[in-house]
Amino acid sequence: MKKLLIIITSLIFLSPVTNAQLWKLRRYEFSAGIGTTQFYGDIGGYSPDKNILGLKDFTFNHTRFNINTSLRYRISEVFSARVNMVFGIFHSTDARGSNITRGFESSTLFIEPSLIN
Repeated sequence: MKKLLIIITSLIFLSPVTNAQLWKLRRYEFSAGIGTTQFYGDIGGYSPDKNILGLKDFTFNHTRFNINTSLRYRISEVFSARVNMVFGIFHSTDARGSNITRGFESSTLFIEPSLIN
């Protein structure tokens, strides 16, 4: 039991020293993900007096997907630069809500690039 305690204690105190330059081994980091989009604009939706906290505006028929990717490069231990790219689609229609007679429908593709330091 005493040997185990010595081993655990030495690992706790030596691990920050042994991993001091670990960031140099993994300078690049890539990530990707998917998500959903909802558009709450002028097209579609209920009037505020007929809508409780916006819950009536949410429909699965208007849900579209987005894809995001990012690449991060570690410049130093504390500084890094990251490039993000997001692609997605917004969709809305007057098929239900306050303006059914207007009949507008919108589908918009968006691309959002960003560079973060």
